[in-house]
Amino acid sequence: MNPLKSGVLTYAESPSGLNLDYYKSYTDNSVLYKTTAINFYGKISYILSNQWKSETNLMTSNSESYGNYQTMVMANNNASIVRRIVNYAPETIVNQQIQQNFMGDLTTGSVRHRVLLGADYYRYVYGTTANGLDGSRANAANGVVRPTFDTVAVAGKSVNYGLLNESEINSRLLGKVPAITKTTLTTNSLYASDVINPTKNLTLMLSARVDFLQNSGTYNKTTDVWTGAYNQTAFSPKVGLTYQLLPEQLAFFASYMNGFQNVAPVSQVDGTVANFKPQYGNQFETGFKYSQEKHLLDASLSLYDIRISNTVRANPENVSMFIQNGAQYSRGAELDLQSRPIEGLYFHAGLAYNDSKLTASDANTEGLRPVNSGPAWMSNWYANYTFMKGSLKGFSLGFGGNYYGKDNIINTKSAGTFATDAYTLFNAVLSYSQKAYTLSLSGDNIFDTQYYYGGRGFITPGNLRQVIVSLKLNL
Repeated sequence: MNPLKSGVLTYAESPSGLNLDYYKSYTDNSVLYKTTAINFYGKISYILSNQWKSETNLMTSNSESYGNYQTMVMANNNASIVRRIVNYAPETIVNQQIQQNFMGDLTTGSVRHRVLLGADYYRYVYGTTANGLDGSRANAANGVVRPTFDTVAVAGKSVNYGLLNESEINSRLLGKVPAITKTTLTTNSLYASDVINPTKNLTLMLSARVDFLQNSGTYNKTTDVWTGAYNQTAFSPKVGLTYQLLPEQLAFFASYMNGFQNVAPVSQVDGTVANFKPQYGNQFETGFKYSQEKHLLDASLSLYDIRISNTVRANPENVSMFIQNGAQYSRGAELDLQSRPIEGLYFHAGLAYNDSKLTASDANTEGLRPVNSGPAWMSNWYANYTFMKGSLKGFSLGFGGNYYGKDNIINTKSAGTFATDAYTLFNAVLSYSQKAYTLSLSGDNIFDTQYYYGGRGFITPGNLRQVIVSLKLNL
């Protein structure tokens, strides 16, 4: 899908230029990927005294996915689709978490303190038994052979179109030895916060968190080899304030938060392993909140600036090696409006703008908007009216929509830009509520808009019109 070839605009720059048939799946209904999940959550609360209480949260989730996971790649100047299949038997994900919190509400002198002291244990286990269906076709862009199932034409007839089916996949899997891998990650965290009120109209918040991450790496049972183990410790503080300019009506708020993301070691071309520090982000946010007494208008406006440092990038002196001095920023504004002008009528609207740029990166991307940063513009709106009296009491009618701006999937100086097209979706709901039940009829994408959304280098066709009937019982 790279729009540029030798610096000349050759390929499509958005999904609308790919000439894909929205109703053509390029697969077979027998090719399935099934996921089952079991989730448990529990909470234990104790009142320790008039000032302190304890809360213990327990969570575990287990999911298993079986079947054939399909992805597709455009080739031959977007005239063909390379179909790729990975068979999972199975793919498993286990999440386990124990969180202990102690919450206090106390005073020192005339200052009120709302204290939170906590510890968190999190364990993540990811396992796969997987097989890729090999092929011998080469990637047209760079000649690299990649695992593929086959290649079919985007438009018109193809004698191989029906070849991608469960029976053919199973026959190709015969005699293949799957790769069996397992990754385990644990994180132990300690955190504390204190919200104080020095004066009636001023609220201050101070908090800090430290995380100890231990990644045991990935174990390949087929080769009996461990790779990628690493440990990291990260500390992040947060401070904030809220000041009521007009008590119960207009408030000013501001905050600073430091966050982090752990970065795994990278094996380099010379055989060495580069170990990195966590990637840090510093976020500043400020804004205003307004609430009218009778809720004719509730509004909030926030401005934020996020600076990310310590990102890993290719070394400009030696592109086969990696260094950790990349940087980028993300800044923007968000506006949220709500209104209840009369009994039963509710309006809501939101608008968000984001500007992101890579400020320290390789020469091919520096100064550009990073991929996976989402659209620059998004908005949503919704109106709902509930009949409060008369023979129609209990009926509710809602209508709303969402706008999504274009989202970069490819954005480099050498390959050009490929982005999803901007789109707007409209939804509606009709419901009837009584004390014992709620019956709803909802429509998503009611105007049957064709659209593609993106992320992580892929585009995915969105759902067309859906009509859903639901019944909720209040026991």
